[in-house]
Amino acid sequence: MKKIAITGNIGTGKTTILKILQNLGFLTFSCDSVVRELYKDPEIKKRVIDIFGKEIIESDKKLNKRKILEKILENKELKRELGLKFALATVNGTKIAMEELGL
Repeated sequence: MKKIAITGNIGTGKTTILKILQNLGFLTFSCDSVVRELYKDPEIKKRVIDIFGKEIIESDKKLNKRKILEKILENKELKRELGLKFALATVNGTKIAMEELGL
């Protein structure tokens, strides 16, 4: 089975392309689902809060991804720090998820 990866910066249309491929019948996987799961982990959540501050916590104690995105767009150093701290966990989670899907 051939595999393709769609990469790009935030807001460049990756999700749109993914939806088009899904509509065409392709089996797809998004790393965003791995990141959503990572954000549920208490230790990772704490590390994200350490990077971005308590203002990213919503009233239900979940991380406000919109606020994280705004901070990343405002400050490229925060984006780099987040990437450095969580790249390995994201890659490992992606590998596991893709194996479970048979990709």
